[in-house]
Amino acid sequence: MNSSRREFLSQSLRASALAAAGSAFAADSTAAASIPDSAASTIAPKASRPNVLYIIMEDSGPNFGCYGEPLVQTPHLDRLAAQGVRFANAFCTAPVCSASRSALMTGCYQTFTGSHHHRT
Repeated sequence: MNSSRREFLSQSLRASALAAAGSAFAADSTAAASIPDSAASTIAPKASRPNVLYIIMEDSGPNFGCYGEPLVQTPHLDRLAAQGVRFANAFCTAPVCSASRSALMTGCYQTFTGSHHHRT
């Protein structure tokens, strides 16, 4: 598999979006089957679904106010962390950033997707 980093990330993003859409469709397929087509577009999403915001940052450390850094002021990130889930430990499956991001975006080890050869 010889593809550029841009092509790989584009394909991974499309695959992740399709997988997310497919799992959402599978979860609602029984309920959606009983709803007429005219009413399906006016129904609001279920409130019980989680609201997930996935943020990937590059070349950043724990130098944020929400992690106890007194010199760096990050009010928006602090508020986001207070309202959501803040992870205190991070582990990485690859020593370089490109391969690590590939694993985060696809949910697969780098050797499975062929991105373990990425270099910084």
